[in-house]
Order: sequence, then C-alpha cells, then structure tokens
Amino acid sequence: ELKNKLILIKQAKRDSIKTHYVELENNIAEFKKKKLYPKINYSDDGFKILSIFRYWAYIDYFFPYKYLMTKNIDDIIYSELRNIKNINTELDYVLFLQKIICQTEDTHSSILFNNKLEEYFGVMKLPVNVKNINDKIIVNDILQNSSLFKLGDEIIEVDNELIINKKTILKNLLIGSNLSATNRNIANNSIRTNKNIINVKVKRDDNIINFQETTINKNLTTNYKIPKNKIQEISSEISYLFIKELNKNDIDSVFNKHNSKNGVILDFRGYPDDFSSVRAIFNYVFEKEFIADLLTTPTINNSGNFKTINQTHKTFYTPIYNGNIVILVDENTQSA
Repeated sequence: ELKNKLILIKQAKRDSIKTHYVELENNIAEFKKKKLYPKINYSDDGFKILSIFRYWAYIDYFFPYKYLMTKNIDDIIYSELRNIKNINTELDYVLFLQKIICQTEDTHSSILFNNKLEEYFGVMKLPVNVKNINDKIIVNDILQNSSLFKLGDEIIEVDNELIINKKTILKNLLIGSNLSATNRNIANNSIRTNKNIINVKVKRDDNIINFQETTINKNLTTNYKIPKNKIQEISSEISYLFIKELNKNDIDSVFNKHNSKNGVILDFRGYPDDFSSVRAIFNYVFEKEFIADLLTTPTINNSGNFKTINQTHKTFYTPIYNGNIVILVDENTQSA
C-alpha cells in the first residue's frame, strides 16, 4: 500500500515550469524564493549547516552530472561537516564552500562576485599569460612592453612564494571539468597577487633570474592570445579565422569571398563572444540536417529527473564549401 501511494505521489500532475521554490528559466533551475541572509554571524553553526544542505539539494535534485562525479555528494557533505567548527569569518566560509564546490568537478560551479574570495586569490596579476606545460607554469604571452619577462620563462616564485606551493593550495580550491581546464585555472591563479610590485623568480635558458615586476589588474586581461588580425589570408589558397572575435556577418563574408580556397583554418582557442558565428559555419560545411546540441535540463515537476533537448541545425547554403578545414582547439575553446 505504501509503495502504491509513493508511486501516486511521483506521478501526480505538477506544474512543469515552476514550483514555489524553483522556476525553470532558459532550461536552468532558478531558486528565487529561498530566504536570503544579508547579515551573517559566521559563528552560527546552524546557518552553516543550512547552507551546506542547501547546496546538497541543488546538486542532488538539479545537477545533471552528479553521477559523473568522482565522489558521491552525500559522502562529500558528510566529510566536510566536521570542518564547520573551524569557520569564524566570511573568508573561512567562502573557502569552505569553494572546497565543496570544487568536488563537483564542473568548470561552471563557482562562487561569483565575492570580494573576499577575489582578494584571497589576488585582484592583480603578473603582466603575462601563462600555460601549464609539463606541470610547469610557462609564460606564453607578454601583456605590456615594459615587462622583464621573456616568452618561455618558467615561473619559479611569485612574491617570494614557491609556485609549487601555490599550486598545491590551489588544487583544493580550483577545478575544471577535465585535467586541461583544471591546470589552466591553477596556472592563471598562481600568478595573482594584491600587490602592485612583487618579486619574481624565473628559469630562463637554464639560468635562474630574479627581478621585480609591476602587476596589472587581473580583470583587464584575457587568458588567451588574440591575433593581430581576426581574419587573415595565410596564402592565396588558405584563410585563417579567429572565431572568438567574429560574428555571423564575418563568417558569411569570409565563406562567400573565399569559397574557392583549398583550406580554411578555424581557430577556436578562445570562447566565442557570439555563438551565431559558430552556427553560421555550419551553414557552409554541412549538407544535411543534424543534431547540433544536446542539452540536459532538470524536470521541475519531478525533481531529481532530467530530460535531454535536441537542438537541430537545418540551414544550409550552396555551394557547400568543399575545401580542407583545420580546427584549432585548446582548454579555452569552451567552458569545459
């Protein structure tokens, strides 16, 4: 009898768009009725327990990748509960939550617009872009002419702290959906600071070099190198496109003008500002209808279940582009 009642409850008709606490907007669950706590006593264990179980509910009922996580969300919450007693300040609190969030192993999971967390990582950065290459932090772009860095420098110390020690701390606070994204996030944050001038130690051509460097605002830079020209003719037969900086009109212009070329290089090493440019490429290189996107979204009327939405591409132009296409990707291609 109990089993039958539970089945009836599960199958009961409910609003498919919203409940009192949850609404579905653009296929994303929004929690608009949850009570906010603008003034918090960080020694209040009750509040901290409430916050951690709110997050548990978000993951357990509305996170489509919970079965792909290395750890079960129940085990994560249980193991972290014992650390609540160590939280006494706002910084303690956000670092505690950040550590839990990282264990979802999803690049999209993060705490946004929190000043304490930004200050912890640093609001300034060295005037360079870096990449993790063979587990070393290597300079791959220099962002101001006055910099003392050289391309290929391996950064050993930042503000008198060994980079290897900074990476060890950041591994528990930064995560990506894959190893490349995780290494990217750790590398980018390892060169952040709150100081305007800091000591730096690098390895260059087997020599150790120490110098002082002026820092820049970390929000004024990107994590990727932008080419001087977003559209280039490499030769009479090859065109190059930096997709991040292009829109649909740019794509239409290039393929109409260069349709007869033997090759096109599509550089996706940067998250596109306008996804219409990506879909515009489909118009010229595919001839048949196909599923362009698979979107997994929660079902509000049956919490804990999800559905898949197929987004089909149906627009095609003639003549189709029959030349060779080379696609360049890296950890900045999408939010993965």
